[in-house]
Amino acid sequence: MTEQPLRILCVINLPPDPRLGANRVWLELAKEWRAAGHSVEYFTLNEAFRRATSRNAVLSWRQIRFTRRAARFIRKNAGSYDVIDSLLGTLPFAKTTLEFHGLLVARSVGLYWLYEKCERQARLRWNDIPRGKLTGRIYYNAIRRHILRSSAAAIRQADLLNLPNEDELKSLREDLHSTKPAIVEPYGLTEERRHQLLASAACPEVRLASATICFVGMWSVRKGSRDLGEVVRQIRRAIPSARFRFLGTFTAEENVLRDLGLTSSDGCETIPQYEPGDLPELLRDCTAGVFPSYVEGFGFGLLEQLAAGIPTVAYDAPGPRQILAAEPDLLVPAGDTAAMAARIIKILQLPTNEYTELRERSVAVAKRYSWREIARATIDAYRAALRRKRGRLICTQPFGWRSPGGGARIMRALLQDAPLPLEIICTSPVQAPPQNEIAELHIPLRPYFGRMERSRFAGYAYGTAPLFARRFTRRLEQVCRNSSAIHAIAHGGLDFLHAFHVARATSRPFFLHVHDDFLYTTHDRRRAEEAMALAWSGATARFVISDSLGEEYQRRYGMRDYVVVTDGVNEIAAAPRPRAAGKLRVYFMGLFHLEYSPNLRALLTAIDQLRREGACVSLSMRCGSVPRSLLAGIDFAQVLPFADETQVARDLAEADLLYLPLPFDAEHAAFVRFSLSTKLVTYVASGVPILYHGPAQSAVSELLAKNDAALRCHSLYSEQVMLVLRECLANAAAVNSVAQNALQLARSQFSLPAIRKRFWRTIQLALAP
Repeated sequence: MTEQPLRILCVINLPPDPRLGANRVWLELAKEWRAAGHSVEYFTLNEAFRRATSRNAVLSWRQIRFTRRAARFIRKNAGSYDVIDSLLGTLPFAKTTLEFHGLLVARSVGLYWLYEKCERQARLRWNDIPRGKLTGRIYYNAIRRHILRSSAAAIRQADLLNLPNEDELKSLREDLHSTKPAIVEPYGLTEERRHQLLASAACPEVRLASATICFVGMWSVRKGSRDLGEVVRQIRRAIPSARFRFLGTFTAEENVLRDLGLTSSDGCETIPQYEPGDLPELLRDCTAGVFPSYVEGFGFGLLEQLAAGIPTVAYDAPGPRQILAAEPDLLVPAGDTAAMAARIIKILQLPTNEYTELRERSVAVAKRYSWREIARATIDAYRAALRRKRGRLICTQPFGWRSPGGGARIMRALLQDAPLPLEIICTSPVQAPPQNEIAELHIPLRPYFGRMERSRFAGYAYGTAPLFARRFTRRLEQVCRNSSAIHAIAHGGLDFLHAFHVARATSRPFFLHVHDDFLYTTHDRRRAEEAMALAWSGATARFVISDSLGEEYQRRYGMRDYVVVTDGVNEIAAAPRPRAAGKLRVYFMGLFHLEYSPNLRALLTAIDQLRREGACVSLSMRCGSVPRSLLAGIDFAQVLPFADETQVARDLAEADLLYLPLPFDAEHAAFVRFSLSTKLVTYVASGVPILYHGPAQSAVSELLAKNDAALRCHSLYSEQVMLVLRECLANAAAVNSVAQNALQLARSQFSLPAIRKRFWRTIQLALAP
């Protein structure tokens, strides 16, 4: 089947000068793409700012303002493009902000991190590099920092990164720690350009007699301007008749001579600017090339010299390293001017037959980089990325991917390394911090009202959600336009209902997921029953946190099949952990909700009484903080900051009893009756005995009682808590048996691989043709 041509927008915040390597990338690609039938448009500085300028300060300021103008243009025309191919840093915005739902590509023409590192190293090596006036330094440093931030944000927001060499991919993974999908597509030359460069070349005899060394590129420290003086001196000591030609330096001859340490231009020709069509003739009689660049996106100057049949010696650095991989003898260690001069001298002294062979190999290297093939490969990669997007599962959830709560933890465990392409949509009013682990969009159900959200007026903030429902649905529809299915979590707001309507309107499967009883978590009880009944009965499949919740929803909303999906663990202790006799270290981890305060008072009173009787009992709580009033006068309890899973595992290894409280009051009855705490899953897999302290009528209590997997206390009287703690101190065999039962429960119900398999098998069966 013939595929439709792509509609591509190129976004570049540079002046439209074809002599700039970055501009050449898009100009040449656009020619090839248009020749293949694709539509290509540009948004550049010319479109953003109608009045041209040649002032560097103004140009830098416009590059900063360019991002907002580009975003505004895209919002107006988002539906006109399938792909936006943007210069890295020009679009540091979420796709929801751009209202664009095609493929957003960030293209590097020189990775900012590598360039920044090169500049820092240069200033350490050459402390006499001019720094300009104080005001200029302040201004341009601010501009530079802004560009670095924009580039980092653009990496996070893009669907795909297009990099010109393998070193940039390595830096992306190791230095920036980004797992963003990326392709490596080099730069090239057109057939016509290669033919022009080679056809103008003089014969080997003329070139060897000329003894001319050429350099093509802008004159800068990064490109080796501080090294070339030593290279020139060493070559002239060996071959006094050697001549040098510096092309496209974009600086005056006196600046070049100053950096070379020469007092006259004798034997050195500097041509600051030239028309692209003049380059073949300028390279005609050159014998060898020199390219001492410390970092490049790719290196057009090097590629063109090779295409002209000029053996060119370069530093073994990002860009040239990839071009000359097949000719390693033309690479020397970066900064080794002696090795570079020696290689060039060797080329100048080659016999004609050996020089002719090296010239042919140089041409063969350049021939590997064809714009036609690169354009075709790039389009293939873009089509593949679009196909992955169009088959993706949309997951709406009222929290961010890295939120600290149990719901986010469950979804991370289920969705990490998913067998299907995913797009996470956070519907919380508060935007989650950016992260690189997975594609996450922020489409809030309603605006965020700041301090009001934490005041007694929070209900008014929640009540504004219906006012923004149409906008939310419209944005969700745009994102889901090319999806395969929608998965939604029902918790707090009615975002899951809007997702259900979008799925039904577009004939897509809809998967409903419930972690807690929605009537307990909702802020809109008036519409909650109707909304849940509609989604429960109409969903393709339903996931619930416990059998208790599934059975209750069948009773309320109709008999429908459901699948129990809980949190899970990858590692389960082989046996109960050994305990020190006569000591009891009680441990609590996770968020400490204020509703646990009565439980904690009873526990502290019980421990205090046991300590007065001579028992060695202590309490550690890794929960960040608890109300000060609860711990007033208590010296046997410590509150620890939140920590990662490695530290929690160390804590568990030192604990003797794990404390699992749930609120007793009627207000939270619906919560405890049907929900399973994620804390429970970590506890049962640890091999440490559990003390459950909460109501008997709860999903957690019933599960633990059924499996005899915990010590249980169903009272807020401290005397009852003390009885359980005494049993723990006195009856090691019984406590060990309880811990063994908990491990068996973990193996049978909370193995993460089994839970993931159950979750994804349900979705994949529903999506099967």
